[in-house]
Amino acid sequence: MSSKKIAVIAHDAGGAEIIAAWMKRHLQNEFSLFLEGPAIKVFERRVHPTPQFDDFSQIENFLKAKKPDLVITSSNWGADIEKKVWKMCEELQLKSVLFVDGIGDFRYTFEWNGKTIFPKEVWVANEYAIENIANLKMPRESIKQEKNYYFVDMAERVKTQEKTEQDSNRILYTAENISAYEAEHNLTDRRSRGYNEVEALEYFFEKTQAGSFGDNPKIRVRPHPTESTEKYSAILKKFVALNPEFSEHGSGLESDLAWAQKVVGCESTALLAALACGREVFSCIPLKARTGCRFPHKEIKRI
Repeated sequence: MSSKKIAVIAHDAGGAEIIAAWMKRHLQNEFSLFLEGPAIKVFERRVHPTPQFDDFSQIENFLKAKKPDLVITSSNWGADIEKKVWKMCEELQLKSVLFVDGIGDFRYTFEWNGKTIFPKEVWVANEYAIENIANLKMPRESIKQEKNYYFVDMAERVKTQEKTEQDSNRILYTAENISAYEAEHNLTDRRSRGYNEVEALEYFFEKTQAGSFGDNPKIRVRPHPTESTEKYSAILKKFVALNPEFSEHGSGLESDLAWAQKVVGCESTALLAALACGREVFSCIPLKARTGCRFPHKEIKRI
């Protein structure tokens, strides 16, 4: 197989994970990495030997000078770097690719300065994403499905770490930074979900107290990577009788999945990772929500 020159641009952890897992299977190529934020630790942890990388300020000069065969970007919540890169690639006649790790809400993935912008191709790791992206007027022939090696690797790591106790009801709650996302995209009134992450956690605790998740639960709360535990401290104190705990700071998702028997959230990608690892998965969304869980997976139980 011939070698290609491939540039990778990533910032957020989720997008970096899926690209790093793909990259490990394609090391015959010549990679140039441009990383900032949580993506740095992801690539240092997942790809060996630890790759060298530059920051985003070097991207434009590199693309002009080296003209790589392929430019792969992750989707970066709260950042527009990938859209700027697609525009550069269009002007330089380079092939740009967005590798997405989610399924559902792509309304703002391709919106930039009030206009719609697409890369040359979109790679999806889940068949359900294809229709959602095509509905945004992305040419269907430009949407490709790639194997989700991130979930393959995750399942292997979880299997080697998982707990053997059979008599405890261990529940992992995976939080989402809903309010920050909606503020970033100015989602108010009818366009918002109708609830925030604190209300979602409170609703989960109320349903747990009511017995929806079984008897004698052991609860671990995993904040979103962009959140601090302080946001949820008051809610944990309110439900102190449930004796909930936070995930260990800086721990990988696989360590929490290895610990858990059940995984609960609203509609985060962590729920899909839990399914891939064979966990019992629940979507627990407050009754005041404007929509329920939009994931089509029948294996996800609704509470």
